[in-house]
Amino acid sequence: MKKIILDIGCGKKKLPGSIGLDFSDLSDADIKLNLSSERLPFQDSTVDDVFSSHALEHFTDEGFIHILKEIYRVLKPEGYFYLIVPYFTTLANLANPFHNNNICFNEHTFRFFSSDEDTLALPKAEYQTLSLPQWGLRYSAHAELGVEFVLENLRFYYNPEFSDLSENEKFRLRKTRFDVVDQISYLLRPIKPCPVRIDTAPGAKDTGSEYEYIEGQLDYLKRQLQYIKVNQLEEKLKGDVLTIFKQGIPDIVKYDGLFKVKGLILPPVEVIAVLPEKIHKNQVFIDSSINS
Repeated sequence: MKKIILDIGCGKKKLPGSIGLDFSDLSDADIKLNLSSERLPFQDSTVDDVFSSHALEHFTDEGFIHILKEIYRVLKPEGYFYLIVPYFTTLANLANPFHNNNICFNEHTFRFFSSDEDTLALPKAEYQTLSLPQWGLRYSAHAELGVEFVLENLRFYYNPEFSDLSENEKFRLRKTRFDVVDQISYLLRPIKPCPVRIDTAPGAKDTGSEYEYIEGQLDYLKRQLQYIKVNQLEEKLKGDVLTIFKQGIPDIVKYDGLFKVKGLILPPVEVIAVLPEKIHKNQVFIDSSINS
């Protein structure tokens, strides 16, 4: 049987051999419909592959979520979704009044449609942060979309002056400059049936709640400071470690599901992000003192 391949937002450049879908009478679409709100006219899990080039950046936020749900619905479990769109920090794209720049297409976009701990498509150093060490952020909004994609591959299309640089230098420039990457493409595979892994949400801990985690961190910091006092290491303190020692144990109080820190009301994730840095600096100092 002939494979069913859809070209979403095909415009005037429909992928050869595909079924083109678009809203415009000026397009080469085989099927004309409002992709932002109407269902795709295909049964669940009957489409082999979906392709879309420079179309989804024009959708509203609601329309973008709608079409992703529809693409996921119609794809076969072994099917693929190939998407190419403008990279979010290209100035011409940011200036385009026909783009929706609330939808940032970059290396992080499809983390929000995955609950996987890691991805093979990117080195960990290119997506991990202190508060978000895992790849999948599907439950970061505490909502169930019923959509799960695996990012099989990701490609950056660099402007010519950057294409021959090392991967490390390209990464640094992507993080710090505009007009480095022109386009980005994703190869996505649907996971069906859609898994439910609410425990992978940012802040979720296998060993207890985020509140217990913060209390454990505070206790560890207390023991570090006590070790410094007992072993009379104060005279060796300097820089950030000296500041941490002088500040002592942070005054952190539970406050209606949040935390009050020095009069500021903060969500748990903000507190979780700060304490490990203090603890790490103290531990480096303590370890170096033991080994010296």
